[in-house]
Amino acid sequence: MEMGCPCTLTWLTWLATLKSSCRPQPALNVISGDSHACNNLAMQGFMMLSKVSSCFLKCMGFGAVVSHNLKNIIKKKCGKDATSMDDEGGIAPNILESIERVLRAAESQN
Repeated sequence: MEMGCPCTLTWLTWLATLKSSCRPQPALNVISGDSHACNNLAMQGFMMLSKVSSCFLKCMGFGAVVSHNLKNIIKKKCGKDATSMDDEGGIAPNILESIERVLRAAESQN
């Protein structure tokens, strides 16, 4: 993108008017399903929005720790084979209690 392009300048002008609270937040694919994974989940997957801080790096770090905790919880409950990852980076376990396990992984971080 060239800086002289009118659409770029318009976008940068709009971006400058945003409130400071409007910042990017990481969204992580933590459990995958449907055609993205070989399991019994009917939906495409579970995304986690990390909003523990206004700092993107802290939110990303929290999300990484929760993903790691979730993988350990599923490995203990379902075995190592259940922690295989799909093409989008989410774990693809063959379980129905996915939401409960995501919440437990987030709680273990606190």
